[in-house]
Amino acid sequence: MLSLSHLTKAYGDHVVLSDTTLNIDQSSHIYTLIGQSGSGKTTLLNILFGIDQDYSGTYYLNSADARKFSNSDWDNVRSTQMQIVYQDFKLLDSLTVEDNLTFANRLSNTDLQTRIDDALSALDLESVKNKKVRNLSGGQKQRVALARATINRPEILLLDEPTGNLDDQNTTKLMCYISSLKDSGLTILIITHDKRVMTYSDTVLQLVGGKIQVADVKEPSASLGASHSMYQPDSPQKTGLGLKIKYVLRTLRASLSDQLLSAVPIILIIMSFCIIFTMFRETIFSGFNTIFSGFDDRSILIDTQKLTDSTQKKLQRSNIVSSYDGKRIGFSEVDRKQLQDIPNVSDVLLFSNGLINGDDESHNLLAQSLAKKELPISVKDSPSFVSAPDFISLSFESLGVPAAQLANYNYQQIHLLAGESPAKSANDLLIPDILAEKVTSNADYARAINKPLALAIRKDNSVKAAKKTYRIVGVYRTNYQQQVPATLKIYTRFVASPTPATRADYRQTISVLTENEKTRAYNAPMIKSFTAYQQALGTGHSSALIVAKNAKDIPSISNKIRTLFPKYQQMSQYETKNGAYAKVYRNLVFYLIGGSALLALILGVIICFLNKSKIRNRSKELAILYSLGYSKRSVNQIVLIENAILFATYYVLAVVLLIPLYYFYLRTTARASLFVNLFSVNNLAMIFSFLILTMIISVLWGINGVKKKNLRKYLSL
Repeated sequence: MLSLSHLTKAYGDHVVLSDTTLNIDQSSHIYTLIGQSGSGKTTLLNILFGIDQDYSGTYYLNSADARKFSNSDWDNVRSTQMQIVYQDFKLLDSLTVEDNLTFANRLSNTDLQTRIDDALSALDLESVKNKKVRNLSGGQKQRVALARATINRPEILLLDEPTGNLDDQNTTKLMCYISSLKDSGLTILIITHDKRVMTYSDTVLQLVGGKIQVADVKEPSASLGASHSMYQPDSPQKTGLGLKIKYVLRTLRASLSDQLLSAVPIILIIMSFCIIFTMFRETIFSGFNTIFSGFDDRSILIDTQKLTDSTQKKLQRSNIVSSYDGKRIGFSEVDRKQLQDIPNVSDVLLFSNGLINGDDESHNLLAQSLAKKELPISVKDSPSFVSAPDFISLSFESLGVPAAQLANYNYQQIHLLAGESPAKSANDLLIPDILAEKVTSNADYARAINKPLALAIRKDNSVKAAKKTYRIVGVYRTNYQQQVPATLKIYTRFVASPTPATRADYRQTISVLTENEKTRAYNAPMIKSFTAYQQALGTGHSSALIVAKNAKDIPSISNKIRTLFPKYQQMSQYETKNGAYAKVYRNLVFYLIGGSALLALILGVIICFLNKSKIRNRSKELAILYSLGYSKRSVNQIVLIENAILFATYYVLAVVLLIPLYYFYLRTTARASLFVNLFSVNNLAMIFSFLILTMIISVLWGINGVKKKNLRKYLSL
């Protein structure tokens, strides 16, 4: 069974065991080892149980060299071959007596309840079966520890001072039970200084000067002298996923009050992370999304003043100050035809991107505003009403592109709720939902279509206002539920406003494009004469919107445009993934992921620091499982399962608590627009993915607690 030969153990210069030998080779036998405090009894027990493997000499267990045991071999030994009863019990205090025996089980579950009931009955523990261990007396804990150690029918049982804190009556009961275990074929080694135990011992050993000596041997009885054990260990069962989940749920439920207490700061941290991440994401991508979200997947925009990065760098290196390609200021009809002739191009629009009118086609300005108290009921009922300005101004703004092209390029982010965009008449208007609700007295926006709308107007050079009646042709969304805008835009139809070729503009252009000699030479083809200037100005439109017949045609069209106009930057959905803007987009994504990951890691460390005491206590519990034969892998999986359940719960609770915070505060602030996508599936999924990093930190911290050196520390006898 157990055999030590020339075994030596030292702590630095202090030799605890010196060239000692021990043979424990009889079943149905009680061996008792006595010795003074500090003589090395505890060290010997740690070596026998595989907790301490730092020694010289040989240790054979069941004829196998224990030095060659793998971690898996030791797991099997502790599962069913050898168990230990610790002096301080090392029970799972938060669980019941029955749970302690259930989770110690490493055999088949078919007879588990019978084995539990038999052990509790034999040790007079039936009345405390469903009590938590923390509520038991020391004597009861001692008996529970003994029941747990024998639940898997081990071949060898090690006990450390089992009667140290018991009175004579309880000592007699305990030793009688231990004797009954011996009678069933169990080999028992007791370490003690209690002389009462020696009465029940078959062999008494003494540890003196680092060596083990035989102090007394009883004559074996006829019935118990057999060397063959009747107490044969069974093969251990694997620790299944179901048992691990059951253990985690049971321990979490048992410590629910502690879990709730520790959950409060963690949930607040996760809520803060959700808010910070959403703001960070919106801040980083707001400008980029504003530019590119207006494009559909069939459109490409080029502009005579948007040069490629390589062209700009080349001009800078040559000390040329110009935002043009040296050939044109605006696109000509010839340019339009070249673009239109590209295969699979459906339409080409020449216009001036971003050039919009702030008046109607008769050059009238709006001279009207809405007082906060005049807003419709639906706006007053929204949380954003609290932060709404006292007065909301109204202003005209022309569509940036014709109504027919809004589906292709909608950089003004106009989203129709009813009707259509203005196109036919100068008096047609597209009004905001807030104004439409004042017209209809409810949110039935379709009722506002074709209704007249009288507005106060004035000329640019006049302060005198007059009334003019327009026609409502459409209603668009303002998202006033998130934030009431300070200005409500009323859209008029698109007006082509080409830049005329005047001599005054020509002279101004010359002064701008001749900053130095190299710049003058570069721009000479465009400004060498007024005629050259007129040709360079073309139609007066600096932008070209090219619409493909199908989205799949965009790559080939993009390549053809690059051939015709190699110096112009292309803007499209395709470019964000494949062109020059793809690098910008990737950089933004990198900043978002990198910054959020760093924040998640920091939060993970903070959470671990806040739960340092809890994690340390949890590691002690996991060390107990390790001593019961759970593999280190199983213990690590328990850490993972527990953290996964906790973090998923924390996350759900954090999101639930964010809902009232958002509706009653966040969306009423001046920065409400940053939180519009707080509860979008995409945003929540990204937040959860970063919280997984936080969870990983917690898991690694927990796993660190079950390193072998820590297990030895927690299991030190």
